Amino acid sequence: MQRGHEFTVQLPGEDGYVIKLLEGVQIEQRDDGVVGRWSAFNLDAKGANEDEVYRQLLSALQEQMGAGPGSPEFEPSTSGPSGAGRAAW
Repeated sequence: MQRGHEFTVQLPGEDGYVIKLLEGVQIEQRDDGVVGRWSAFNLDAKGANEDEVYRQLLSALQEQMGAGPGSPEFEPSTSGPSGAGRAAW
């Protein structure tokens, strides 16, 4: 799993923002597995490895936000220029 989850949102003109989605995740290796804490969203996860923990945290965030496949955020936009609709995640 790519842990950076970094992307850029380009604004009109030359301005843009770099979004580093997983930057605030804290990972701790323990004898019984890996524990992750995403304090920005008050989420915790435990798994066998870091990839599993990141997947669980991302899934928990989607659930917390009420967004996921099948939700309106994932449907193509019907407004704006043709082809302008994009998935929110």
